[in-house]
Amino acid sequence: MIGYDEYLGRIRDGKGTADFAALRRSIGGKIIARQKARARRAAAGVLALFLISAAAYFACPAVMTEGGQLYAYVFEPDISDGPVLDYVFSD
Repeated sequence: MIGYDEYLGRIRDGKGTADFAALRRSIGGKIIARQKARARRAAAGVLALFLISAAAYFACPAVMTEGGQLYAYVFEPDISDGPVLDYVFSD
């Protein structure tokens, strides 16, 4: 495939015929190739952001706990006695 400038030069000199369909296919192919490259870069960026955020999400609880234990939150207001309260209020 020849370049655009060379193609126009041949037409001006009378050495070639004006094949606009081939020129349109050539230009369209270049545009599609650029769009694919941009889409790949955008997808790679989204994937990198997802991986970084997932790593931060899963790393933060491990850093914020003391002694490697996760804290348990109890949402039952009617618990007055039992092993859960003994565990929560134990020293």
